[in-house]
Amino acid sequence: MNNIVSLQEILRIEQSISELLKTAQDDIIKEIETTEIEGVKKINDFCCVVKLSKLRNNIWSAEYYMPHVQAAYVKTALASAKTAAAFVEKVADMVENRRVKIGKNVYYLNDTTVYILAKHHKGLMEE
Repeated sequence: MNNIVSLQEILRIEQSISELLKTAQDDIIKEIETTEIEGVKKINDFCCVVKLSKLRNNIWSAEYYMPHVQAAYVKTALASAKTAAAFVEKVADMVENRRVKIGKNVYYLNDTTVYILAKHHKGLMEE
């Protein structure tokens, strides 16, 4: 009978961890989506105007400068993390490499997105 109680407790803990990871992911995504990038003016979901002085790393792709697109990439990447360790590792990888790989495609993350991810990674490691 102890094994059944232990298994039930493990399942409850797993559910709690899953909920905490979902909350952390939602917080990260919301902050990325709502943080404006200096020198970037959103026209619509598919177009933005970027001051020439704000172009970074020779990246001319609009998705690099659009917070909602960056948030979608991060969300997709984090969705594959099923454990707390995998989640923290995925965030650390995105910060360190400044990019995210989804399938066979690689998407570069802008400075604002990387800053937000680094801030949350630090918070996750401190708690």
